Amino acid sequence: MSQIEAAGTLRERFPLRTIKIVKKTIGTLIPLFFIAAIVFLALAFYAVWMLAIGFGVLIVLALIVYIYQWYYFRNYFYDLTENGLVIRKGVISSWSIVLPQHKVQDVYLDQDLLDRIFGLYDLHFSTATDVSQREAHIDGLSGADANKLRELLVSWISQVAGKPAPSAIREEALETMKPDKTGFYILLFTNSFALILISLFLGMFGIALCAVVFPIVAAFTYLDFNVIRYELRREGVFIRTGYILPKESTFLYRNIQDLEERQGIIDRLFSLRTLTVKTMTTTSVMNANLAFLSEKDATSIRQKILELKTKSQAEPAAKPAVAIAPERIAAPSVVVMPAGPGIERPFVNNFMKAANFSNLYTFAWCLAIGLLFLLAGIFAPFLLIIALIIIIPVPVFFCAIAYLRAIISNAAYSYAIYPDRTMIKYDFIILNKREIPFEKVQDIEKHVSFPNSFAKLASIKFETGAKELVSQGKSARISSASLAVETVPDINDMDAESLKKMIAERMGISLDGLGIDPLEKRFPLEKIKPIKKTVGLAIILLGLFFIAIPITLAISQPLLLGLLAIIELVILSAKFIYEYEYYKKYYYDMNGDVLVIKKGVFGSRELTVPLTKIQDVFINRDFLDLIFGLYDVYISTATSRSIMNAHIDGVNEKNAEALALMLVNRIAEKK
Repeated sequence: MSQIEAAGTLRERFPLRTIKIVKKTIGTLIPLFFIAAIVFLALAFYAVWMLAIGFGVLIVLALIVYIYQWYYFRNYFYDLTENGLVIRKGVISSWSIVLPQHKVQDVYLDQDLLDRIFGLYDLHFSTATDVSQREAHIDGLSGADANKLRELLVSWISQVAGKPAPSAIREEALETMKPDKTGFYILLFTNSFALILISLFLGMFGIALCAVVFPIVAAFTYLDFNVIRYELRREGVFIRTGYILPKESTFLYRNIQDLEERQGIIDRLFSLRTLTVKTMTTTSVMNANLAFLSEKDATSIRQKILELKTKSQAEPAAKPAVAIAPERIAAPSVVVMPAGPGIERPFVNNFMKAANFSNLYTFAWCLAIGLLFLLAGIFAPFLLIIALIIIIPVPVFFCAIAYLRAIISNAAYSYAIYPDRTMIKYDFIILNKREIPFEKVQDIEKHVSFPNSFAKLASIKFETGAKELVSQGKSARISSASLAVETVPDINDMDAESLKKMIAERMGISLDGLGIDPLEKRFPLEKIKPIKKTVGLAIILLGLFFIAIPITLAISQPLLLGLLAIIELVILSAKFIYEYEYYKKYYYDMNGDVLVIKKGVFGSRELTVPLTKIQDVFINRDFLDLIFGLYDVYISTATSRSIMNAHIDGVNEKNAEALALMLVNRIAEKK
């Protein structure tokens, strides 16, 4: 019997507080009471007795919610099992989530406002999936139990040789640091900016309002800033933020995908920097920021995190600290490259050459579109003016931007290749610096754009699966797409091949054997695929043609309908030629370490995916695939790029099943 089993389940050792039932009941009833109060008060104008009925209904409703929350509390279960951490909840319907030891990326404690009032804490676990963000948490613990359970589970997640049993472990800080005091004034200015604007627009009233509200804002800003604490602990980076709504997060060293160093305009004025610890979780995007660090501290802390991360990967796996049978917990093998000096910019970036060919491409497109508008000007003379604008000012403007970008990139961009990681830096107005450990790279993409195909240039892109916060106007979204600081752009094509091989070697994977007997020869695409792709566009164009019929008749220009038909036929012909060339150039192959897929006509994308990084293999079909008897074989990793590009589409059923089975078997061999 294990120590965990002997001592009882985690639910028994670290129980939820019964006050959680009251807290959850109040949290559920607050919006319901608000809505009901408005409704019943409105009804009271017609009959007072309805108000009394309303209060009775609310009391019954509160009782129902309380009973539901009581059963929910009673059924709540969590424990360590042979498969991982199990969390089970539910009343009417129940669900269960199992978190394998090696899949947990981050651990954090937080409180909402009602938790703060009732003295409760929620313990969250994040994996690379969005499901964990919603479901993988234990909510309603006391402060003491929450911290003890976090310590135990962080130890279980990051078990290494020589560690004592989880129950004996305390999370001791190897180093503790606070943000630079200048950060308080920056934070105060940020929090007060809207208030300052209001005071300027409202005159004396605004100044009076600012005088009343500003001290409150300043007080809460001071309290929030004062609780910020960063610690380098044994297992990971610990970050504490928030006074009213506190959050304590631990980002495990072994799960760090890369480190990003940023310096905005205001940061530059005060010589401050922000370090961001990147994992594959949404949590790290929002919470893994070590803000307001001095430049000296940021450099020192970044180096220490990288050293601790390398150490965590190098330590051999041990028998589980929680006495669970050895076969129940298996640590993945990791190839760790020794640290050492880096090679600064081993291959030259040709930004200006890329800009030259990009501008030729822009001029060609503008000329072609402009000629179409000149042709259409026969029917509508005002289009001649648009044609002249497209042919002359538009390309001049975009070409000027391209040359300016090339000049800035030459001065601002740099990269270095180390034995265990790559460093990519872009330093213009704001600093963005990324450290990418090679063992965290999920795939390597060699991208050749259409202009660069003539310039004989290519870009090498890395993707770690780390999430990014991407602004979109007033909103923002979470993305895992590759950024400029994950790319080595515009190097000679042969240099790109050399860089790809260099990175593969440092990742501990081999590219040998590729191209000798490729999969695309053994399991070829079906020749009908170009037709299927063309038919898809034909359906759309046919719909547009039928929409145009009444429009052209209404404006008495039937010749436009004939012109549209000719244009659509030209487009369809071009589409078929393109798809046929795409079909001929489609390449895919696999050796014992990687799957390679290359596609493209005007330029190309070649994706190299280590088999150890593949999460899923599945076969998919769309409606036209069903008609034409085609199948698509997909693989997915922890990145967004793989689901977009890592698929082999257009094989028959037999080849699809054979490919999927071969992939699954090869992946199993690597485990």
